[in-house]
Amino acid sequence: MTKSILALLFPVMLLSVDAAAQQPRDNQRRVSSGTATITGVVMSAESQPRPLRRVRVRISGTELEISQSTITTDDGRFAFDSLPAGRYTVSAVR
Repeated sequence: MTKSILALLFPVMLLSVDAAAQQPRDNQRRVSSGTATITGVVMSAESQPRPLRRVRVRISGTELEISQSTITTDDGRFAFDSLPAGRYTVSAVR
């Protein structure tokens, strides 16, 4: 029984070493940081708007490799820092 487990683990270990040794592709997006900041306040849609706390705010865009998210503060504020120049979509979900 022990021999069969070792036989299965050994090829997996070889595959992970080979994958790590591969050179990066030329067309991969390079992560760039910038100096832009996007800030805001999430408000309720009530007749007397009030700031909403603990709302998940997400930002995505072509300049970001993956989207980022944050949670609003007690006064509904959020901020995304060090963004490269580009177009972004900001959404909020409670």
